Amino acid sequence: MGGLLTAPLVVFDYFSNAMTLLGWIINNAIWNVMVGTGIAAVPFITLVLSEWFKARQEGDEAGTKGILTVNRIETRLYAMILAYAFTCLPLLQIQLATADIDESRSLECGTRQFASGGWSEGAFGATENSIGGQQARMPLWWAGVHAVSHGVTAAAVHAIPCSTDFESIRMELDLHSIEDPGLQQEVGEFQRQCFGPARNRLLQEGSAIEATRAMEVDWIGARYFQITPGYYDSFYAGRPIAGFPYDASRDVSRPNTGPGMPGYPSCQEWWSAENVGLRSRLHDEVSTGFWDDFRSVFTGSDAEDYVIRRLVSPRSGAASGNLDQAVVGFRGLDGGNNFWDATVTAGSAIGGTLSILPFQAGMDMLKQALPMVQGILVMAIIICLPFVMVISSVSDHSKACRFPLALYVA
Repeated sequence: MGGLLTAPLVVFDYFSNAMTLLGWIINNAIWNVMVGTGIAAVPFITLVLSEWFKARQEGDEAGTKGILTVNRIETRLYAMILAYAFTCLPLLQIQLATADIDESRSLECGTRQFASGGWSEGAFGATENSIGGQQARMPLWWAGVHAVSHGVTAAAVHAIPCSTDFESIRMELDLHSIEDPGLQQEVGEFQRQCFGPARNRLLQEGSAIEATRAMEVDWIGARYFQITPGYYDSFYAGRPIAGFPYDASRDVSRPNTGPGMPGYPSCQEWWSAENVGLRSRLHDEVSTGFWDDFRSVFTGSDAEDYVIRRLVSPRSGAASGNLDQAVVGFRGLDGGNNFWDATVTAGSAIGGTLSILPFQAGMDMLKQALPMVQGILVMAIIICLPFVMVISSVSDHSKACRFPLALYVA
């Protein structure tokens, strides 16, 4: 049936589409069984018997008892028929459409954002709104409840101010790691030969490190060490570095180098040189897609430094389960390295990972499962509606509209 006997309804995802449709198909089958077996008529029989029993308990009165009893039965019968007609009889054929969600905008905002197109043409193509050739119908009341509840929910969600989902960005960043073993080793060498001596010199000079400066000098790419004379411009790599050509004025007295061979760059050159510097190569370790998304949110000049800083941080390796990231830690900055240090570093990385993974995995499973749990619960409530309505009508027809309504509103 079409026209006025069709209920065009909307759900927010394909799983809810299937669960809602399946729920109403089973609901229709249960209702047909209850009507065919006469179970649906039990509340009407109960109504007549209860009013008759009440009249018998009150005793006979002069000519009015029968009229009062008939009036009571008639009044409650009208109300029960209306309740059945609106909440039990499947009159409207369901036409479900799935909301068209703007995925990229939702990720950027951190909340569900509907696309400008509104609703998709259908979730199941030619077989939309039917499962195994069976089409679902629903009563008038529940069609209104569905439309109002989903409409209010959609309006409320869409009204949430668009804000950056920093947690998703952080988690995506933690999935990046230094994949090149040679680059991992080079970062470790830079820490020992450049960052460690620079930090030691800063502390030995007795300079008062304010809180803001302490944050600036706690990672290997600290801008303070790059621009302040006496730090990265005064220390050099401990071996020839590929990509930095031999410079006679700088490398003439150094071993294992010569014209046409790699030279010994200063720490400043080693970090910031275009294309061959550590910063540039670390930048290339992060996927282009992430950089595009990141720049669309963060436009400051220091934003990219934060990404690289987290990439070389030992926390990044622990969070993403990359235990080999331990080589990028800050242990052994004095140039020393031994088996005990390596063992302690590996043990701390494993312990950190074991403590983080259960929580992260549990939260991810919870977020993935909650929409499915909601869809299954709504389907279960829809299936139970015929029983709830009939049983509620036996005691009091007015309760039939209240209990399921509170459950069904999503």
